[in-house]
Amino acid sequence: MSIKPLIGISASLTIDTSEKMAGRRIISLSENYVNAILNAGGFPFILPINNDINVIKEYAKFLDGLLLSGGYDVDPLNYDEDPNYKLGRTINERDEFEIKLINEFENLNKPILGICRGNQILNVVHGGTIYQDISLIKGSFIKHDQDAFEYDGTHRITIEDGTKLKRILGKNSLVNSYHHQAIKNVGEGLKIAAISNDNVIEAIENTTGSFKLGVQWHPEMMFYKSKDMSNIFRYFLLECKNNKNKLI
Repeated sequence: MSIKPLIGISASLTIDTSEKMAGRRIISLSENYVNAILNAGGFPFILPINNDINVIKEYAKFLDGLLLSGGYDVDPLNYDEDPNYKLGRTINERDEFEIKLINEFENLNKPILGICRGNQILNVVHGGTIYQDISLIKGSFIKHDQDAFEYDGTHRITIEDGTKLKRILGKNSLVNSYHHQAIKNVGEGLKIAAISNDNVIEAIENTTGSFKLGVQWHPEMMFYKSKDMSNIFRYFLLECKNNKNKLI
């Protein structure tokens, strides 16, 4: 049995629009996620979208942790809202897949790390809601979709006392930003772990149950230059390893 944690990374779905291959369905995932897990000492496994619950249950049994990647917007029907005119593209298949993934990993008390969209879908599964566009957040003024290099942090966050995230990053941190949606109401069993200076929720984590951490920024883009962002993945893998040892 491997002593390194086995980490499933949820993939997205891209529809080819080229003239020659129009309509072809492509499993897609930025290699940054894979590299971040490898760099932290884990074995990454890319999980293509499927909605066979038996397959998903096997994923959860086999793997030690789940990384929910970024991507398209979560369908607001999942949190009982109609679509706002500023809503971006949604993929219902992916929503269904990741909701089932989260439920199965939580049933087995296995750690979960959510990034950007992953942070949001994790919140939704726990009964939370999403601002369908940051313009709907009163008082928001920070540029949350940066034009700077992806590996550079462009705005500050304040990290809440008594959180796991504070143990990882300290009181303050500089993060990158590529999102037009954000968490509105935090779901049950979760709490705010960090906010930006315009009061956008930048991170959530569990208050009960197994380890869960969701971040709105993209540490997988920043870890190449930032030890702090590498530490997010190292801490996640340590949680996975410790949990694995309990189950052996």
